[in-house]
Amino acid sequence: MRFIKRNLIVAFTALVLNAIWEYAVCAYFYNGDVVFNMGELMVEATLGDIGVTLLFLNMIILLRKEKSWTFITYDYVNLSAYGIAAAFYFESKALNISRWAYSEVMPLIGQSGIGLLPVLQFAILIPLAIFIEHLIHVEVN
Repeated sequence: MRFIKRNLIVAFTALVLNAIWEYAVCAYFYNGDVVFNMGELMVEATLGDIGVTLLFLNMIILLRKEKSWTFITYDYVNLSAYGIAAAFYFESKALNISRWAYSEVMPLIGQSGIGLLPVLQFAILIPLAIFIEHLIHVEVN
C-alpha cells in the first residue's frame, strides 16, 4: 500500500510542479511561430515529466535494495544527475525531429544547442517532487 500511495503522491506533485513550469516557460522560451500545437505539446510534456519522475523514483528504490524508503542526499543528487541526462536526451531528440524550437531568448548550454531551462526543470523538479512526498509522509506519520 505504501508503494502505491507514494507513487500517487509523487505523480500528483510532479503534475502540479511540471504543469506550472511548462506553462510558465513555454510561452516565453519556445518559438510559437514554428510550433502550432503548443497547448497539446505542453500537456504531453507534462505527462512525460510525470512518467520520468515515477521511473526515476522507482529506479532508485530498486537500485538501493532497501525497504526503508527514505531517500538520502545522495539519492537526490543522483535524481538531479539522471534528470539532466534525461533532459539532454529528450530535448536533443525533440529538436532534431523539429517537434519544437526555442525562441531567441532561451538560454542555451554552451554549444550544445540545448536550452538551459528544460535541463534545470528536470534537475530541480524531479528531486523536489520526491522530497515533497517525503515531507507529506513525515507529516502524516
